[in-house]
Amino acid sequence: MNRYGLGLLASLFLLFSAVNAACPQADLSGDCRVNLKDFSIVAKWWLSGCNEPNPDCQGADLDHSGSVGIDDLLVMAGQWLTVGQPDLSEIVWVDINEPNGFVGQMSRYLITNAQYAEFLNAALVGGQIAVLQDENDFVTVRGVQDQNIYYKEFYAYNASIGYNNQAATFFVRPREGHDMSNHPVCNVSWYGAKAFCDYYGYRLPTESEWKAVADFDGTYVYGCGVTINSNLANYDENNPLNFTEYPYTTPVDHYPAFGYGLNDMAGNVWQWTATVYSGSKRIVCGGSWYQFEELCRIEIPNAYKELQRQPAELISTDIGFRVCRDIPQ
Repeated sequence: MNRYGLGLLASLFLLFSAVNAACPQADLSGDCRVNLKDFSIVAKWWLSGCNEPNPDCQGADLDHSGSVGIDDLLVMAGQWLTVGQPDLSEIVWVDINEPNGFVGQMSRYLITNAQYAEFLNAALVGGQIAVLQDENDFVTVRGVQDQNIYYKEFYAYNASIGYNNQAATFFVRPREGHDMSNHPVCNVSWYGAKAFCDYYGYRLPTESEWKAVADFDGTYVYGCGVTINSNLANYDENNPLNFTEYPYTTPVDHYPAFGYGLNDMAGNVWQWTATVYSGSKRIVCGGSWYQFEELCRIEIPNAYKELQRQPAELISTDIGFRVCRDIPQ
């Protein structure tokens, strides 16, 4: 980068500071703010052509000219030090173009309680699910056609989605003073995750697609990089919000984004994939708030592989999911 470009950039960056409602366009690192992390990505691709296998130079081609130059720096300067907050009620998509791994869009965040409750309400109105309540008013949600259990609450304290029988609506329960709307949904089976995908036209990633995205450039050991600790991921019963009961989940934007700009690719909740192991068993990836370090690896040691092979009907407080889709044309 030449002296003119650096000088102009420094002058312009000092002029701008604002707060945005959504993540700024120039947020290239995935932390929803424009700072030196994003500048370093632009610097990496400075004067480079954005051709295959890096068609957008990690997003640094901000003006979509086909290369990274001064005009991209000007775009970044106009958003310098802006901070946004993603709208977690909507799917936040990340474009990924890894021809030998995954090409398409993957959700930046795990699917939340609020998103799943919205799906359940829509599916209930549409007659696609049935709600059963036992003598203790605990709720079980089944698919009308397939009769599979999609969602189930064993105890109100660990089920963040409740059901109001009089209003016939699902809602998100607070827990111990915490709004659980943007915590990852759990207590959802593989069938429930697939039903969500089918309803909206999404799909679950395969195990190989998930791993290709999680390891980013091939050097990652965990979905949060080459190492893992309590500042990077929610695992090993860290319980950062000090809940008195399981599950010890955290909001889906609580920890930084890594790699392609995805959050919680290590820990928080296991993630259902589309991959069948055998019979009704499906592969889960990523580890969870409950699991120790080794189970949060992208490639789990062989001694623990069986813990990745879970029955599709399993309902657990540490299994959720994220979604993907083909890039819209």
